[in-house]
Amino acid sequence: MQVTEAQLRFLNREVIRKVEYCKTCAAYDVSDAAVEAGVTKKDRSTAFCHAYGFSCKATNSCTSYTSGGPKK
Repeated sequence: MQVTEAQLRFLNREVIRKVEYCKTCAAYDVSDAAVEAGVTKKDRSTAFCHAYGFSCKATNSCTSYTSGGPKK
């Protein structure tokens, strides 16, 4: 079976929709306290990750994703 380019584009969109980004993780801290501490940017594009203990980009994803975020 051969897959068309249109089918590949559709499948890629479906996969991207299911990615669990850091910006929606419970460990992603976008709180005012994290901004004041300097571990989270004011625009929240990078924030502190409590799972790993470092600042992480909102568009990243990892195996420690926990739904229910971000922490505000």
